[in-house]
Amino acid sequence: MFYSLDTERAVLGAILSEPSAYLRAAVFVQEVSFYRPPHRTLWRCYSALYSRGVPLDLITATDELRRVGKLDEVGGPVFLADLASETPTAANIESWAGTVAEYALKREYLRLAFEVKSKLHETGTRAEEVSALISARVTQALTRTASGKTLEAGPLASEVIRDLAELVKSGRPFNGLATGFPALDRKLRGLKPGLHIIAGRPSMGKSQLALDIALAVARRSRVGVGLVSLEMGSREIMERILPAMSGVHGWRLKEGALNRDHFNRLNHAAAELSELPFVIQDEAGLGIVEVC
Repeated sequence: MFYSLDTERAVLGAILSEPSAYLRAAVFVQEVSFYRPPHRTLWRCYSALYSRGVPLDLITATDELRRVGKLDEVGGPVFLADLASETPTAANIESWAGTVAEYALKREYLRLAFEVKSKLHETGTRAEEVSALISARVTQALTRTASGKTLEAGPLASEVIRDLAELVKSGRPFNGLATGFPALDRKLRGLKPGLHIIAGRPSMGKSQLALDIALAVARRSRVGVGLVSLEMGSREIMERILPAMSGVHGWRLKEGALNRDHFNRLNHAAAELSELPFVIQDEAGLGIVEVC
């Protein structure tokens, strides 16, 4: 049996009890990870509420399911209330979500096994074709991400117009986060949600540029910044940050060539840094799940 309905209920119920646990579970599972269709429907409801910025709780989940005509399908308000009462804490949600994901992967491999068996019995099937099928499906199963969402055009247009109005009101030339480099901001129109890659040969300044951008975002936009470094330790990072903020050359820190004015500037930078929403993860060997 490649599923556990009790574990699926535990994941879904824990989120109703502790809405912030949704992201902790989403690192491991997505809609297709759940075996029971009503459980998939409920997860889709959670994702819809989260994507719209609606607080996720028993009432909002019930209203959302009623709005899309799926409330009876999942078992009605009584089912949701039972879920929330069954799992009053989300302390172990990572473990439960990991189990749900593990079963989903096993079911995918079982389907693949039947497909490979059927393929092998077909006349003229070459071994290379089967190898390619297995490789592609295993890679897909291991790297599958949440499926894209379908958006209604009307609400999306209203959202874009609202953002444009806020941009005009702010008087800024772009609505992304400022990097601290005007020329780069003109090219990127500020940092937008998504992945940005800084690439270059060794010792070309990639790490320093990333640090400068991180500091600019924290200082100018007051947006929380988390720095995870797989190369530099926390002290080495700080020995780069303090010169950037204080204007004291980095070589002076390395050689101890500092006077009272330098220390005053460094202390002022440290005081400002303590007020910024800026954290450093000082742990080596982190994988993507640990980072999330």
